[in-house]
Amino acid sequence: MLPLDIVKSDGLMLRYVEPASQTKEVCLEAVKQNGLALKYIDTGVINRILALDGNNAGNSAVTADFEIYLAAVKQNGLALKYTNIYNLEIYLAAVKQNGLALEYVSRQLLSTNDFNYYVVCIEAVKNAPRAIRYVRNGFRDGKWYENLCFLAVRKDGCSLFYIHEQYHTYKLCLEAVKAAPCFTASSLASSALKYVPDKFKTEELCLEAVKTCGYALEYVPRKLRTKEMYDLALTQDPTLQCFVIRTIHRPLLNGEECLISREPIPRGELYRMCSLKSDHIYHDDAISANSASSSCAYCKSKLLVDLFLNKI
Repeated sequence: MLPLDIVKSDGLMLRYVEPASQTKEVCLEAVKQNGLALKYIDTGVINRILALDGNNAGNSAVTADFEIYLAAVKQNGLALKYTNIYNLEIYLAAVKQNGLALEYVSRQLLSTNDFNYYVVCIEAVKNAPRAIRYVRNGFRDGKWYENLCFLAVRKDGCSLFYIHEQYHTYKLCLEAVKAAPCFTASSLASSALKYVPDKFKTEELCLEAVKTCGYALEYVPRKLRTKEMYDLALTQDPTLQCFVIRTIHRPLLNGEECLISREPIPRGELYRMCSLKSDHIYHDDAISANSASSSCAYCKSKLLVDLFLNKI
């Protein structure tokens, strides 16, 4: 099978193509199929192509480089890691395809042209808000970096985690918790409130967080929790209706003040919890027709207290 046919189906097969067979056409096909194939292009390929074409090396070397590199980063922005060319167009193409390619943008761009670096950062954060972690240290003081931080948290609140705490402000944290819920590797909703420093956690900010994601209640300090927050946690996200949310008004298990369960609590455990008069248990329906259901001055709605208290 010809090398061209091999790389058309899997660009990474270029690693098995002899350098002598790595023509410009083969290399372009490889990186168009998989940008990371750039890693396997022999360093002498460009010069050899130019020599075979009878072109002037001084005039066309950059052009040959550019064509292959641009095709690679357009297919996979992270292929920027394997380039050795200083070119704004290639940087922009890379971060537009994958914002995390910002990690491989040359430091030279920052040292020679701050505005061009800012433009690249904007495109990177637009594509992948968590690329904010790769903004160079020398660029982190000033209004431009502040703008990048707001852009990041508005698109992904949990990108707040990648912004050093010294750059956190109340306004930035508020924007982060207002953003759409984040999702963990296990597809469970999470909230940027998890990454907000305690000094910025106010009732207003926590309420906004719970409005956006009910599970944010887990990260609200006990002293700031209100009935409105509890009700929002149950009503603003329909998926919460299939879970038991238990809020404990004093330490009960392992010293935790509050636990939001993402799995149903075993019935026996629920009964034991209800035997403690300080417990407040939310559930979307009664467990038994014989359960003792009532409300309290604090919780009011959807509350089962002292369940089977006289039977335990």
